[in-house]
Amino acid sequence: MPRPAAMLLAALPMLAACAEDDPDNIPLRGNWEMATQLDSLTIDGTIVRPEMLPPEIARLNASEARCGEPVFSDRQGQQDVLDWRAGGACEFETYEVNGARVTTTGQCRNVGGMETFNPRFDASVVQREDNFRMVVSMEGSAEIPGEGTHYLKIIAVQEGNRTGDC
Repeated sequence: MPRPAAMLLAALPMLAACAEDDPDNIPLRGNWEMATQLDSLTIDGTIVRPEMLPPEIARLNASEARCGEPVFSDRQGQQDVLDWRAGGACEFETYEVNGARVTTTGQCRNVGGMETFNPRFDASVVQREDNFRMVVSMEGSAEIPGEGTHYLKIIAVQEGNRTGDC
């Protein structure tokens, strides 16, 4: 199984660990429970069934709880998180915040340290004070050692719910 699928799930945003709530940011600071799921992985147009996912990919379908504040309105902050989490260099071509909706598109290079995986990506977030839903898609060709070049499309979803103050 290609490593890029793991990198996409890891690229989903993390919570800002700020001391106070940012009044210009829609989601409120608090305790957040988030669930991340690989929606689909296709290789050369063929869907990889969930039972065929290797353990390192399957275990990324997980839930976590943290105290913080999801900050999707900070373009540079999201750029830094995406670069760090993807293990490559990603560049936003568009980044639009329109009230409760955030959309972005761009290109990543060397995702997961793989020089041959330079996927295009897009993401959309619907955010409210007490919940958010993000859908991220990456696709492009990658040279898989020992397997040749394949076209990968990965879609992941993260949902978060605020459960109270922290």
